[in-house]
Amino acid sequence: KGILISSDDLININIDKVSFYYQEKQENIFTDISLNFQIKNYYNIIAPSGYGKSTLIDLILGLQVPTKGSITYKGSKLSFKANEIITGEFISYVPQLNFYLDGTIKSILKSHYVGEEIQDINILTACKVARIDKVIAKLPNGLNTFCRNNLSEFSGGQKQRFAIAQALINPNLRMIILDETLSNIDKFTSKSILENIKSYYPKVGIILVTHDLSIVAENFQGVNLTNFSKDIKE
Repeated sequence: KGILISSDDLININIDKVSFYYQEKQENIFTDISLNFQIKNYYNIIAPSGYGKSTLIDLILGLQVPTKGSITYKGSKLSFKANEIITGEFISYVPQLNFYLDGTIKSILKSHYVGEEIQDINILTACKVARIDKVIAKLPNGLNTFCRNNLSEFSGGQKQRFAIAQALINPNLRMIILDETLSNIDKFTSKSILENIKSYYPKVGIILVTHDLSIVAENFQGVNLTNFSKDIKE
């Protein structure tokens, strides 16, 4: 329905007895999965490749609809199904690979937020949190440096850090989903980025997907999908 909601009133995302079946692949991904994500908390989704991590994210974002059950965004004054609202208004999803248009660093980072007044200080803060600020400082024109060809001037890890900074710029941000986004970033920097998000954006929750559990802090709650997945093999 594309409903805009007041994200300030959001409390949790409730997944109630959700099952999901891929008709095209004749595969059952989930059976009766029930979870509750508190908007301000931190979660790590655990499962081998092929056990539905990306499918769960699609369901949370409302890009897929459960075969059975429901996914509901709830607050003190609201209750909407995931596919009824524009989740991208307050959830930033960052996949492993990202594509960037040509332009200045500033315009590239702001490209998802047309019409929003985003100050340079907010962009620089997001870049600092994503540990890409020092890279930008070395560029000939800083944020006004023109880049082309999908940021071909930068490494894979640097591109991932730009994507995290872009996600954090969201002025209505309540939760960030990092789907293998840290895969090309070293462990020390990955841990630092996660700690920075906690320090600089204390009201923003995190859903993390990573195969490297050594970067996951103790304040992350593990969500093991192997408890709910069926008929999926490596």
